[in-house]
Amino acid sequence: MKRSALLWTATVTLLSICFFYLVLSRHPQISGSTFNRRESGAKAAYLFLRDSGLLTTRREQSWLYGLPSDGLLVAMEPLDQPTAEEMVSLRSWVSRGGVVLFLGSEPWKRWPIGGSRVFGTSVPQDLVPLSTSGIMRGIRSLRFAAPWRCKGPFKGGTPLVLTRDKYGAVLLELGYGKGRVYMAADPVFLANATLKESSDNGLFLLNLARVLNRRRVEFDEYHLGVGYTPGVLDRSKTPVILGFIWVQFLLLLGFYLITISRRFGRPEALPETGGRTITEYISSMATLYQRAQAGDVALEHLYQGLVERMRLLTGLSSAADAGTLARVASQRTGVDEKELSVLLAQCQAALARTDPAGSAMDRRRLSSSELVRLAKQIDRYRKEFER
Repeated sequence: MKRSALLWTATVTLLSICFFYLVLSRHPQISGSTFNRRESGAKAAYLFLRDSGLLTTRREQSWLYGLPSDGLLVAMEPLDQPTAEEMVSLRSWVSRGGVVLFLGSEPWKRWPIGGSRVFGTSVPQDLVPLSTSGIMRGIRSLRFAAPWRCKGPFKGGTPLVLTRDKYGAVLLELGYGKGRVYMAADPVFLANATLKESSDNGLFLLNLARVLNRRRVEFDEYHLGVGYTPGVLDRSKTPVILGFIWVQFLLLLGFYLITISRRFGRPEALPETGGRTITEYISSMATLYQRAQAGDVALEHLYQGLVERMRLLTGLSSAADAGTLARVASQRTGVDEKELSVLLAQCQAALARTDPAGSAMDRRRLSSSELVRLAKQIDRYRKEFER
């Protein structure tokens, strides 16, 4: 290769490395961010809710757009304070039935409800909830590491104190329209280090979503910088910077391709290898099953795959029966329990050579249309459980 081609290759490679590093690399160093795996981050809480079967997402856009009607918004101590328009949009969303959990040193000022901040103790405290029912069910104590406490007088409604110590309240609940507002006076209430010391903090968030029937939990990353550290790719400058990077990258790539084409000449087509396509393989396997009259073997393979997926989703053991699997899977994903139970029963009956009524049934007599119907239903539920 010519010296100029080597120079262009090195230039494009260096530019590609810089581009992917600046644009695609995330720097999870922000306190409270679910991208942060360190002690100050909240990735453990994000993964805990997701593994518990809840739809858990990172919100990387303003509160002005697309707040889910059945959602729970977790708002950490922000780097960028919400605008007045965003707070109006948030209050409107809560009044229609939304639920928000504010975390910070003075979360009551973000709503606001009034109240004053007092200094409690700088030593982390494990505080017992004032009630053990509802969202506090199963919680023995909650850990609060921040020293700040809240005291009245309040305005715009008197909040319900859920947890407090002798210095003041640390966890408040306020009804607003059809929704609820929760305020925890601790920026690291859901931090990785806190959940490592006290799993009940994560259980509180899980109870909050389940007891209030929240099907979706969103962690606010937008006001934390969308998961990036402030710097070169500040949110307000990102479009302009990305535009310049792309233009330079495309220009250099064009020069590089011209140089390479002069070096190697015109491209030549590769000889055909005569290999089989994936569709030919699938067609051959289908023909093999059909000639062997072994449709039940294919059905058994699909059925076992569905059952294994349901066990992973529900966390149940192999000893759990089909009815239990269907009930728990329905609770986790919202699918129709009765329809799922009927499908499992029909598959078990077909594979056991008995129909649901218990009479003898030869596997070979299961019609092709019946096999196709069962296979389509199994595939639909498998895709539903893989979301």
